[in-house]
Amino acid sequence: MESLTKDLLKKSPDIGAVILSPRNCHSTSKLSAEAKMAQYASQLPEDIKVYIDPQLFTFRSPTRTIREFTYWNKADGNLDNRCEDTLYSLMDLNTQCQTAAIILPSLTAHHIDDTWKKTQRHIIDTARRIENGISSSPMFATVALDAEVLKDQSQVTEIALEAEHWDVDGVYIVCEHPNKDYLTDQPLWLLNYMLLTAGLKRAGKVVAAGYGSHQMLVLGLAKCDMLFSGNYLNVRRFDTATFEEQINDNIGRRKIWYYVPQALSEFKLETLDLAWQVSEHISPILFRSPYSDEPYAKVLFSGALPSSTDYKEGDSFKHYLFCLARQAVAASHDTYDETLAAYDVQLQVAEKLIATFKDFGIFDKDRNFADSFSAAHQAVSSFDKAMGFVMRHEWEQL
Repeated sequence: MESLTKDLLKKSPDIGAVILSPRNCHSTSKLSAEAKMAQYASQLPEDIKVYIDPQLFTFRSPTRTIREFTYWNKADGNLDNRCEDTLYSLMDLNTQCQTAAIILPSLTAHHIDDTWKKTQRHIIDTARRIENGISSSPMFATVALDAEVLKDQSQVTEIALEAEHWDVDGVYIVCEHPNKDYLTDQPLWLLNYMLLTAGLKRAGKVVAAGYGSHQMLVLGLAKCDMLFSGNYLNVRRFDTATFEEQINDNIGRRKIWYYVPQALSEFKLETLDLAWQVSEHISPILFRSPYSDEPYAKVLFSGALPSSTDYKEGDSFKHYLFCLARQAVAASHDTYDETLAAYDVQLQVAEKLIATFKDFGIFDKDRNFADSFSAAHQAVSSFDKAMGFVMRHEWEQL
């Protein structure tokens, strides 16, 4: 991921921030995990903002790499009682990596109650108390939620109201997907994610959404500030279990995917071969990236069978992230109505393309947006009814 990120930053002008993952930072015989992370951060372009995700979402069977970090060991399975020592170490790591803000840790919440609120405030208050002489960086609270919380609007409202009292500059949101699906088909979950984002923005917080995919572009309607994503699916959807040691790490042969941003869908190379075969009926240009400066997928359209080209897994990741960054920049416009209209057009175009592709047998169910259109339309309509008036009047201030 390190070399992938460096190459991507050279060629994508739309990426303005990188979030570092302790889970993916391995120590070496010469460098500790912290030293390696700091070394990597120092090699990034100066104009790129750096953040660290503490990944303290669970203490159950943590992965070996996360256990290599001092702040994790300071917590020792009890963040409440060992909060000060944990935050001292975490702040020191952020200082070494020269981060743009300190993301504070938090366990995944299964219910928003007084205990959760007390813990959140304890973490934030402790961080503010010990920051003098250690760090002057902005601070972000973490809100990590399991899928059931986002199905309950009352709990979403509780979070937004509670956040008004937090002495932090921003909030880092990570939310588990219903049924662990990559692309959800549940409009209520999507709507409440939007309502939570809007509520936090109205509370005066910067909002960063972690472990996101192109489905989260809808958060542009809630004025989300940052969207973090990654290469594999486990960093495009949040799952607390990802941060637990896996008993069976056997990985089968992975398929290589190609993201068609205008269709909001991904296709296997074998499916692109079919598209190439029927190119007399369906123009290959429909599959090409609409971004002329995107360098990673051009080889796919050189005139040869796509699966026979030199398009590799790394190219697939970089192509996806390049396109997602471009889409994220375009997700928010000068006014709420312009943003709403642009997203509606994006959905319409994608629906028409997918229907055209399907007529020729060109579809891959696993990463096809077809089953998610209804959820998107429903969530957006409900959000507009609930928050449209407010968003229109407060857009410039959010």
